[in-house]
Amino acid sequence: MKRSTIFVIALVVGMAVSGGSLAGVWALHRQQVRERQLVPPNPTVPAEGRYPTPHLAFLELLSREKPEVVFFGDSITDFYRYVPEVWQQHFGRFNPANFGVIFDRVENVLWRMRNGELDGYSAKAVVVEVGTNNLANNSSSEIAGGIDEIVATIRRKQPRAKILILTLLPRGDRPDDPIRLTVQSANIEIGRVEHGPDRVRLVDITHPFLNSSGTLDRKLLPDGLHPSPEGFRILAAEVERALTDVLQSGAAESRPVTHLRSVGTEKDTGP
Repeated sequence: MKRSTIFVIALVVGMAVSGGSLAGVWALHRQQVRERQLVPPNPTVPAEGRYPTPHLAFLELLSREKPEVVFFGDSITDFYRYVPEVWQQHFGRFNPANFGVIFDRVENVLWRMRNGELDGYSAKAVVVEVGTNNLANNSSSEIAGGIDEIVATIRRKQPRAKILILTLLPRGDRPDDPIRLTVQSANIEIGRVEHGPDRVRLVDITHPFLNSSGTLDRKLLPDGLHPSPEGFRILAAEVERALTDVLQSGAAESRPVTHLRSVGTEKDTGP
């Protein structure tokens, strides 16, 4: 049986199990992820995920709709689906699409972008939040190299779109936690990527999730990984502010991230 046929069957089965709803597709995908162990390749080399259902669902959505602002990422972006009121309040006016996939790494987002998820529509902006899941296996410079490939891919496929790259969310309870220091290094490397001043903005989402002492705010990141509903409100407000600014100003300012407080990393396993 051809691989493409298997992919279509997986999508049909997912939709059937869910009674035709995408919520059921996400549930099936997460179950599949738990049953297998992902082996991360190089972040700069596109790598197809082992679980095609979300990708196929996204392509099906693009056959019917033409979003103007698209969000790519891992579980942080994916889990906006659990707070639809936050999504609608902060992003609804942008005609958005959520292309977040739990467990995704940089190379998986890069593969999806190069295999249809940036095709067939003209985006005003592309928001990218990814890299946390690479930290267990890749260096900061490797992750930054993958982010650079993502930016280049967006420029090529969506030449008119503004690009927002989010820093990694903070992890580790203490400022001197080794996990926090690891992500601080990754964010600094991502900030040094040559984005260019015309269309790309680096958005620092670190500070709102830390207490004044530098400790992690567990009310906003209760599992140390994913935002609470209130955490999502704060995250969405930060992204909305930057998104509104770049769309209204007509240019995106790229800034180094040397000022960042230390932040942490997402574990290599998800919920």
